[in-house]
Amino acid sequence: MLSDKNKAGKVMLIIGFTFFVIGVIFNKTMGLVGTPAFLESISFSLIIVGIITIIASNFFNKNSENKA
Repeated sequence: MLSDKNKAGKVMLIIGFTFFVIGVIFNKTMGLVGTPAFLESISFSLIIVGIITIIASNFFNKNSENKA
């Protein structure tokens, strides 16, 4: 999965996955109980940003010339 991406694509994928996981953890319906209101309010936004970043990382592939 990561072998076909260049460095920018790998970084974007890791950041997107991190945003997605943090958003899911702080979501009041799926995650922790007793989460502060601020984190509950931004959890859905973090999930959306994470998904968009993961999708955008798919456009950062290595050139076909470099593939073995």
